[in-house]
Formats: sequence, C-alpha cells, structure tokens
Amino acid sequence: MRGLPEPMPDTDRRFVTKVPAQPYLRVDRNDYSLDPRFAGRRVEIRASQSEIGAVVLDTGELAARHRRSFAGGLTFTDPAHQAALDALRGERRRGRDIKVERRPLERYDALIPRAAGDDASTAAQRRRRQPDFESLPVRALWPDCLTRGVSPE
Repeated sequence: MRGLPEPMPDTDRRFVTKVPAQPYLRVDRNDYSLDPRFAGRRVEIRASQSEIGAVVLDTGELAARHRRSFAGGLTFTDPAHQAALDALRGERRRGRDIKVERRPLERYDALIPRAAGDDASTAAQRRRRQPDFESLPVRALWPDCLTRGVSPE
C-alpha cells in the first residue's frame, strides 16, 4: 500500500449560494446563521469535517463561521448575527413612535351637552358613577340565573 501524498487533497465541500432574506444556511439537516447584512449577496460555503464557513464572493468578507455538528435538526445562531438581525428588523417590529396628545377630561365634558342646571362637576360625577345592577332588566340576568339554577322571576 502506498503512503498518502504530502500535501493532503482538499476534502471540503464547497458551493456558492445567495444569502436569503432569512439569513440561515442548511448543511446536512442543520441550519447555520449568516450575517444578515449580506442578504441578497453571493457567498461561498465551505463545509469541512470540523466547521462551516462562508465568505462573501465580491468582497472576501467573512459571512459566517460555525463549528460543525453532525446531529440533525439543530439551528446554530451566532449572537452577533442575531444582534445585527434585531437591529435591521428593529423599526419594523417596534413600529414608529407615535406621539398622542393626552387631554384632560374636562375638555370632553365641555363638548357633551349637559342637562339644564348641570354644571361641570355634576357631569363629571355622572360620568364616573358605577352602573346600578339592581335596575337592570330581568333578561340581562337570565344567563347568570341559568348557571345557578335559579328562576329569574
């Protein structure tokens, strides 16, 4: 049997792909995160026995480097990639800050027509008053009566 050649042959799998909007790459049933700043650009993926690496083709920047795992169904996310993704999605998730003017309720009391002889304090008291449950019609109490087994009459 002959010995192996001195410079070992390259056994890494290499392929080129475009970084999707959801910046994850699937290699052998596992998902590995890519830098979301490179979404839409082409990267060269190099999968060796020990790590997964991705390099942007046009600039040569490192898009990802993860330790390879042969267990299936796992997702590996670099914390730096997650922070960049949160920063890029931040405004869309949080929404814009909308300033809402908070007015005192007395301004609205002035808009509501008052009964003859009412002043502003009487209208405010009427607004804050709790409903009187004793004056409700019998039909409003009917579902509660059915659950307790009591006749509404």
